[in-house]
Amino acid sequence: MGIIVNCPHHKPTVMKFRLISLLMLVFSVAACNSTKKVDGDKQASVTDVQWNLVKLSGENPSAADLSKHKVYFTLRSENQNASGNDGCNNFMGSFSIGSNNRIDFGRFGVTKRACMDWQKMEGKVLAVFRDAHSYAIENDKLHLKDQTGNTLAVFQKAEENASSAITEKYWKLLKMNGKTVEMGSYQKREPYFMLKTGGQEQVKGFAGCNSFSGSYTLKENAQIHFDKMASTLKACPNLDFNEGEFLNVFRDVKTYVIQGDKLFFKDADNNTLASFKAVYMD
Repeated sequence: MGIIVNCPHHKPTVMKFRLISLLMLVFSVAACNSTKKVDGDKQASVTDVQWNLVKLSGENPSAADLSKHKVYFTLRSENQNASGNDGCNNFMGSFSIGSNNRIDFGRFGVTKRACMDWQKMEGKVLAVFRDAHSYAIENDKLHLKDQTGNTLAVFQKAEENASSAITEKYWKLLKMNGKTVEMGSYQKREPYFMLKTGGQEQVKGFAGCNSFSGSYTLKENAQIHFDKMASTLKACPNLDFNEGEFLNVFRDVKTYVIQGDKLFFKDADNNTLASFKAVYMD
């Protein structure tokens, strides 16, 4: 006959073990959540800001060179898109950020403008993104490093001001006077403009047939003024786009509004004259 022994201490021991296991599980989940938060904070510190080149390993371009050939980039967290300018051409591609400050850039698409005095440096700038393996942020400076931990380049976080949001960007015309603008079969490229910085404050662009240029002034409360506008005099009889109407936008604009990658030019009565989109490829 078997003997059944009741052990009064057995059940509390099992409960105690289960309680310890539960606490360990809670701590593990909390630790994972904490890690995810830190990783998110790290990504937030490097994305959605403009980074301007201040030092290139082995080259050290002068302040005058970097003023003339401004090198910068931005990492957009919303679509994991990297875009910027290598000192001559706009570029755009993808990026990913991993643990331990790992960063990888995909293949970039680059415009094809020729800058003979910057050609050598341009290649070295693009090589930084090709060889980047990790990053570090120290005192608002971003260090991109190679696989062995050597610094490839140092970038300074741009000051957050109204002008940096509109300058040094390729603004493609989307709508004018409420009508969507589409490329005609006789057009070689879309209408666009750029506001150049570096002490010259020049506007340059293309109006559908002719190139144009002039000067601009940015003031408080998102006010903008264009002056000394001039264009080439090429004749395009088959052009369906009204160049004069587009150039009048720069004459009549008083203020601007930026919403994400969209730019809106408004007249004195706050009516929208034209809307643009920031792009980085021809």
